[in-house]
Amino acid sequence: ADRLPVTSSRDDEAAEESVHLTLSLHPGPRAVAFVGLPPAGAVGNALAHGVEQVVLIVEDAVLARLAQDEFPDFSRERLQVVIEDARRHLAAHAAAYDAVLVDVGEPSSVRFNRFFTAELFQIAKGALRAGGILSVALPGHSAFAAEESRRLHSAVRTTLAARRASS
Repeated sequence: ADRLPVTSSRDDEAAEESVHLTLSLHPGPRAVAFVGLPPAGAVGNALAHGVEQVVLIVEDAVLARLAQDEFPDFSRERLQVVIEDARRHLAAHAAAYDAVLVDVGEPSSVRFNRFFTAELFQIAKGALRAGGILSVALPGHSAFAAEESRRLHSAVRTTLAARRASS
């Protein structure tokens, strides 16, 4: 709808980065939720950690169907694709997940900013089991970030830190 490219091909490096560190920090993840459409290959990487259930929460049914048609990773047997508002789904599934991975792009518009609010982080915390991990993926940079990227990343960090301090 916004004419931004979603994906062009499988990106194994991005898929690994979006999953392995988070799930390696958990002693035994069994259920994982992705908010947004992760890189193709991310679901398989989650299952490689012994995860029994992967839930993909996507608000756009057309995007979900396209991903399932084009990438086998999004049609795996242990994957449940949920077409629903992420806040609503997470709020309705208290203590259901060992990890919630938010992978929706940068908070550069109202559409994406709502995935990086204190309210969403609090709802996601409620959807986590004891010892669960909330992971937020932001586009990285190796040596230099533009001022806007630094500001956006700092805002997300500050929001997460405030949420953690109030817990």
